[in-house]
Amino acid sequence: MGFSETVHAYAESAYNATLEIRDFLEKEVVPVLHAQVTTSPFEEALGGLYFRMVLLGRSLVKLNEPNDFQSVRA
Repeated sequence: MGFSETVHAYAESAYNATLEIRDFLEKEVVPVLHAQVTTSPFEEALGGLYFRMVLLGRSLVKLNEPNDFQSVRA
């Protein structure tokens, strides 16, 4: 089954945005989280959420085929 150019362009754009977000989190956020010496329970929870976002981003960038589009949108 073929996909229209519009759908393909939208999926490619969403994938590229996911790459940018993943790269930002890994380059800018993760080093800050690792640099914290002492953290409050709230900061630990917040750090855990950011690490989950990084891991989700790593998983999402592996889904780069048109048939993966529905899985990513879910």
